[in-house]
Amino acid sequence: MPQPTSPSPDAKATTAAGTAGPSRRSVVGGAAAAVWAAPAITVLASAPAFAASGQVQVTAFLPDATRPVSAYQRGTTQTFTATVTQGGSPVAAGTAVVFSLERLPGNTTATTDWLSLHPTNAATTTTTTTDASGQATITVRYLPGVVPTIPTTLRLTATTSTGSATLATWDLNYRPGRPGTPDPHGAFSVASSSTADHTLVLRNGTGYAFGSNNLGQLGIGSTASSQPSPTAISTTSTLNGKTITAIAAGGRHSLALASDGTLHAWGFNASGQLGNPNASLFERTAIAVTVAGTPLANKAITAIAAGDSHNLALASDGTLYAWGDNGNGRLGDGTGAARILPVQVTVPVGKTITAIAAGETHSLALASDGTVYAWGANTFGQLGNGTKGSATAIAVLGLAGTTITAIAAGRLHSLALASDGTVYAWGANASGQLGNGTNQNSNVAIAVTGLTGKTIASIAAGKEHSLALASDGTVYAWGANGSGQLGIGSNTSSTAAVALTKGTLATKTVVAIAAGNLHSVALTSDGTLHAWGDNASGQLGNGGTTGVTTAVQVKPLPA
Repeated sequence: MPQPTSPSPDAKATTAAGTAGPSRRSVVGGAAAAVWAAPAITVLASAPAFAASGQVQVTAFLPDATRPVSAYQRGTTQTFTATVTQGGSPVAAGTAVVFSLERLPGNTTATTDWLSLHPTNAATTTTTTTDASGQATITVRYLPGVVPTIPTTLRLTATTSTGSATLATWDLNYRPGRPGTPDPHGAFSVASSSTADHTLVLRNGTGYAFGSNNLGQLGIGSTASSQPSPTAISTTSTLNGKTITAIAAGGRHSLALASDGTLHAWGFNASGQLGNPNASLFERTAIAVTVAGTPLANKAITAIAAGDSHNLALASDGTLYAWGDNGNGRLGDGTGAARILPVQVTVPVGKTITAIAAGETHSLALASDGTVYAWGANTFGQLGNGTKGSATAIAVLGLAGTTITAIAAGRLHSLALASDGTVYAWGANASGQLGNGTNQNSNVAIAVTGLTGKTIASIAAGKEHSLALASDGTVYAWGANGSGQLGIGSNTSSTAAVALTKGTLATKTVVAIAAGNLHSVALTSDGTLHAWGDNASGQLGNGGTTGVTTAVQVKPLPA
């Protein structure tokens, strides 16, 4: 990303979904034919909330024989906003910002084949101006009826009018669907974590789970110790009538954010990680996280993360909150005391947090200026600050001159993705999980090797392995592989990134990834889920309990 030249402005970017016209439900007026509108573009969990770059998935529905083309003319729209500041204050109203669409290398379609920056005509460049808050906004429109080649990615870029600074970039990935059926991709995300032997899936506001359930972490209401196939998370709980918008899998608990802003948790609660004083030692269905009377009261939550036994919640104003186990100061409130109720994380003054990640005993946060902060245990260098642990957020070293757009926390290591597609890692490296060709730990960020020539779009960190997803839909893995969690067809560990070319992913385009304790999961462009690695608890979701070294398809989600 080009660096601003003084006094060029800096920026952060936000995304806000919106559709023109009616929702996905058919709207019938008298005897008139139903009018159908495609769903809004959805930001996947792999893209950090409000990050200055990210992957955005566009579901474009194809015409069928029962609906006229006119039913699609409303198309799909997504609003993107770049907030431009100079010296920490919004720039003057009327400052010009240029938005442009470009084809990424390897695409075979024309730039205007399926998206436009004009409300009625095809356009690839447009100039808008900032408002009194320093915000410049553009609406991207899907061109109805266009069926581009898959995979297809267009890059939306916001720059200053002189081109001296890139304010934000988004990669827009096309994937098809069919009208008249539930959107298989909208709000579709997968989650696991570095100490989790279970997997969570979110589709169209409903949660699903599979894998270990010995302490109720699946939230399905069952006393069974495991579930090898996807099962709907129970709504005979505080989730009754709720639409889930985000999910997070902890070590032996789970967390969900609903569209009304409420937080819900289930599973093990020995450290207060369910966030409710009335919770039992474990809960097999969701209970509400208590926010009344806490710093989280009246806050709009935009993102959540779950560690082994603690949680993080990010508010829309960039403030951060945590609860649960506080050993080694992983809650970031300056103490080591466990917290049943949410407390505010102490971050450097003037920093607005835009993304979060939680490891076993440490936590990470990404600020709007692309800097990364960490707190908690640092025995293996997982904070990336040199040598010391910290109960409050401190800057990660080794990232000077880079703009970080995404972060991930493994059990004892950390990952960061830069705007130029470079992946950085730090912390424990006994199994090669840092991907730098060695087995030596690092207490500062170092670049991952084996990804030359690839533009990385998202990252994930497991117990002792790491994953990266390239813009062309290829998955790369490195680190421990004793259970086949790298998905490369063997149990040989790797200290450098290796492409996954076998199993059910061989002919698929991956759009999202997640890494668990000893397993990995991927969502592909056709809406199917695939998993590999340890399966002793059914965490691969393929109906069995036998581990695999290459990807297998997860059983379909219940209707």
